[in-house]
Amino acid sequence: MELRQIRKNSLVEKLVAEVRGQISAGQLTQGQQLPTEARMAAEFGVSRPLLREALAELRAEGFIETINGRGTFVRHPSESDLADALVRQLQLSGREPELTVDHLYEARRAIETTAAALAAQRVTPELAETLDSLLQAMADSENDAAAYTAADVGFHVAVARATGNPLFPALLAPIATMIIKGMFESHGTPDAVRQGIAAHEKVLKAIKRGQPEAASKAMADHLNESRSIFPAGAIGPKTPA
Repeated sequence: MELRQIRKNSLVEKLVAEVRGQISAGQLTQGQQLPTEARMAAEFGVSRPLLREALAELRAEGFIETINGRGTFVRHPSESDLADALVRQLQLSGREPELTVDHLYEARRAIETTAAALAAQRVTPELAETLDSLLQAMADSENDAAAYTAADVGFHVAVARATGNPLFPALLAPIATMIIKGMFESHGTPDAVRQGIAAHEKVLKAIKRGQPEAASKAMADHLNESRSIFPAGAIGPKTPA
């Protein structure tokens, strides 16, 4: 029974990888309708129930969508689809990871310093305006922990989006919950709020001036400063990731 289940799971994974690969390679284009389940099952040489499991996984990943009465169509996954897929992989890894604040900041430095450098090279006028608005929202919300935190995290996600690479916001999104919790708990320190606003100003100036190295350094300095005041108990084995 166990061997049969392993073989079944392996076949589903192969099917998912095959269809996902065809979409990524452009063999199946956005908006294209997939063949019927019967035809696809025959083409792949699998049962229809097994095919349905593979399609369900592709649907969850955002690679296809089913419209009642019309059929199943190819689509390109959004940033949130990619983020959800990464979260599912963490949940399926076998055990709940025991995360620490150092884990969080190692990941943030790896993602966000590179994102800041790329944003300085690729930021559009629209995203620059968004970053301006989010920085202003931070300044306007100094005494409102919820609004300040929302604007702060929004700023970081906007920098990731400014790279023009959808994987950056997708990589950042799964750890946003941990970032928000720690920021919310540390908001009560007036110095932390002032330092945070000043640090974001430096990052934004470097991005708008098109200075990749300066933007990366400003982000690294900000994250080092943020790490020094991030509450140690904000994340851990009992905290949902």
